[in-house]
Amino acid sequence: MVEEAEATTDAKVRGAVAKLESSKKAMDEEVQERLREVEVEEAPKVKREEERLKIEEEGVVAKEDAKVREAENDEQRLERTAATTLKVLEVQPSAVAARDSP
Repeated sequence: MVEEAEATTDAKVRGAVAKLESSKKAMDEEVQERLREVEVEEAPKVKREEERLKIEEEGVVAKEDAKVREAENDEQRLERTAATTLKVLEVQPSAVAARDSP
């Protein structure tokens, strides 16, 4: 009689475990399906945000490039001005002397 009770209890426990495992599997499948739905729903939003960030980054890079080009142009202008000034001083030393004398 004890063996029958143990066998019955074991069968009930196995049945309950099988039922829980089946429920868990069904819930896991539901969760996976919902995740796929969310990914599909959110994918366009994520793509738009990525594109916006890329455009923003390109704008920042373009601004920095423009600043570098402007600085290089300024430097070249100063070099040309200095070279021209030196040529004028070499060609007209008397004008410089006259300018510097009281």
